[in-house]
Amino acid sequence: MCSDPITTRDTDGKLLTFACRVCNECISARKNDWVVRAMAEKATSGETIALELTYRNDGEGVAPDAAKAFKYNDVAAFLKRLRQEYYRTYDARGEIRFICAGERGSQKGRVHWHMVIFADRPFSHLAKWSDFAFKPLKGPEFSELGRKAKMLHWSIWDHGHVVVKRPDQGGMQYVLKYALKDQFNVVKSKGTMRESKSENHGASKFNMSKQPPIGFRFLERLCDRWQEKGVVPPALNIKVPEYSGFWYPKGKLREYLLTRLWAINEERKERYGRDCPQWSTLLASLESVEKDWEALVYGPEEEEAEAFNVELWRRELATQQDARAKHYRQSEIRRNCGGVRVCRLCWRGKSPDARKRFQGWYAQQVQEYITDEQSFDGTLDQWFRQKGVLNPHCIPAEIEQIAARESAR
Repeated sequence: MCSDPITTRDTDGKLLTFACRVCNECISARKNDWVVRAMAEKATSGETIALELTYRNDGEGVAPDAAKAFKYNDVAAFLKRLRQEYYRTYDARGEIRFICAGERGSQKGRVHWHMVIFADRPFSHLAKWSDFAFKPLKGPEFSELGRKAKMLHWSIWDHGHVVVKRPDQGGMQYVLKYALKDQFNVVKSKGTMRESKSENHGASKFNMSKQPPIGFRFLERLCDRWQEKGVVPPALNIKVPEYSGFWYPKGKLREYLLTRLWAINEERKERYGRDCPQWSTLLASLESVEKDWEALVYGPEEEEAEAFNVELWRRELATQQDARAKHYRQSEIRRNCGGVRVCRLCWRGKSPDARKRFQGWYAQQVQEYITDEQSFDGTLDQWFRQKGVLNPHCIPAEIEQIAARESAR
């Protein structure tokens, strides 16, 4: 519980109390919330690994710019390569999730990245692993907490070493403590016991998967089981596998949980004419939390109910996955063709009429390029590729067009 809560009044004069978010209790609560969410996400994943990504010096012993300032593009490129390997292996997308905390070391000031990666299927065997001396390995070797780290190489991270830690509660705590390092600066630590050890400025960067939020799938499956049995828990403290304490969901995840519990009880009342077992116990546990109690008794407002429409979220996710798959197919085509000029293989198979159609289309592209030449500094091919479309006269693109017409029928 917050040791220095902030109290204010809303426009109606109602007294409101908020956590300060900077005291030791708030920081500990926030860290523990992310640890238990990570453990919940692990419980619904086929494989989970915790990583530390570092940067090596150049040939002259000078640290690269990315080791001096946070360059999240390197992490994004790393995740992109991992997803590509995953897609080539399983022909599946949207199954990898992550938590990433960038840290600037307090001793040498070097930037490195701490990550937890989750996937529906095993992925640590993808690409190539090697030890410090580049001797090939079959897979990652774990570095135990409190012992000398094993510096490995993973071919999809080409900037330096990779350290792999076990994704248990201790490993999660080690990784996620860096996500909150920005709260240990001098300004936010003033007046606390940690002020003498605080940083002079924020020294971390935090990012994570948001579609769906980390831990959401575990909460969703748990609610599905409760709904199937027609029961509710006696309190909002959830047991997560391999986690020593309880999870007390916060924010939007808590709103989702309350919405699902209310819906489960309403369904039970419609079917049997009475509340779920332990419903009164659950309400009693929330008597001191007026907002939560009202959410269970009166149900969500219309806007909140729409926000937590599970089917709507699933449709949006499917649309995003289709878009990513289409983008990846276009990237595969562009490796050899798809540009403004038809490659020799595509040209060789065209009929005289098809060649005339391409020549007319090509002349039109050249004319548009000449018109845009004053505002675009680049070649004709660069101009066409920045449009983000494929040459419709390439054979692979024609096949995609035929497939799209067939699926629309």
